[in-house]
Amino acid sequence: MEFKDIAGVCPVCGGPLIYGENAVSSKNGSVDWTCQDCGATGKEVYREVFDSHQDVRLGDSRPVPPRET
Repeated sequence: MEFKDIAGVCPVCGGPLIYGENAVSSKNGSVDWTCQDCGATGKEVYREVFDSHQDVRLGDSRPVPPRET
């Protein structure tokens, strides 16, 4: 049986993951884990993705009006 990559779920057996002592929530980076059920180990990798531009201003500091959709 193959499991999809889901945060907190073991990709080997589908069991719950236990995170290392230094685990911190981060937009970029990785967190070590051990599966509570089968003992497999690995890393969860996080990457920040672009969402939007906000508070855009012209060179003279005037705000740029929002685009019409």
